Amino acid sequence: MSLVVRTLAAGYEEVGDVLAGHLAADPSWGCQLVVRTDEGLVVDLASDSEADDPLHVVASVTKGVAGVTVALALQTAGVDPGERVAALWPEFAAEGKSAVTIAQLLSHQVGLLATTRDFTVREWGEDGAVAADLAAQRPLWAPGRVHGYHALTVGPLADELVRRLTGLPLWRFYEEQVRAPLEADFWVRLPDAQSARLREVVVPPSGPAGTPDGA
Repeated sequence: MSLVVRTLAAGYEEVGDVLAGHLAADPSWGCQLVVRTDEGLVVDLASDSEADDPLHVVASVTKGVAGVTVALALQTAGVDPGERVAALWPEFAAEGKSAVTIAQLLSHQVGLLATTRDFTVREWGEDGAVAADLAAQRPLWAPGRVHGYHALTVGPLADELVRRLTGLPLWRFYEEQVRAPLEADFWVRLPDAQSARLREVVVPPSGPAGTPDGA
C-alpha cells in the first residue's frame, strides 16, 4: 500500500510522513485526507486503495448540509428563522412547545433528545412517524434555556421543517436545489448508481479508539 500525493504544500510534509508510516505498518490500512486553509488547498493525500474516488459515510457532517438545505428552504419560502415552529407545524405545539422558534429547534435547544419507542431504519429515513413522535413529546428542559446535542433527532425534525416549507422531504429538496445544480459529490440519500463507490464502514469490536467498552 502506498501514498498517492495529489497536493502537499511546503510546511505540511510531516503530514505525508505520518500517513505513509501508517500504511507501511499496516498494508490493509486506507486513508484520505484533504486540508484547506485561507491559502487554499494545502493537503490532498490518499492511499492507492482510496485513490479511485470512493464515497464514505460521514455521519454528523450531514448536519451541516442539512442546515444549508433548511436555510435555503426558509429563504425560498420567505420565512424567518425566528418564526415559531408551530406556525408551520401545528402539532409541534404540544406539551408546552408553542413558542419554540425554528432557530432554537435547529440549534439543539429544544430538549427532544430521543424517541418514545424504537423505530426501524426505514422509519427514521423515510417516514413522518419519528417527527410525529418528537412533536408530541414534552421537552426535557425549557426550550431555549440550555443546549443539548440532538444527535439523531435533529434529522427528522429538520426534515419535517423542510416538508412544511416546501412540500418536499429534505433529501429531495437538497438534491434538486443544491446537489444537482452544483454537481456536488455529496448525497443525503445515495442513488443506486453511486453505490459501487461506497466504502464499507468497519465498526471496531470494542469502544472508541479500540478501548474496551469505550473506557
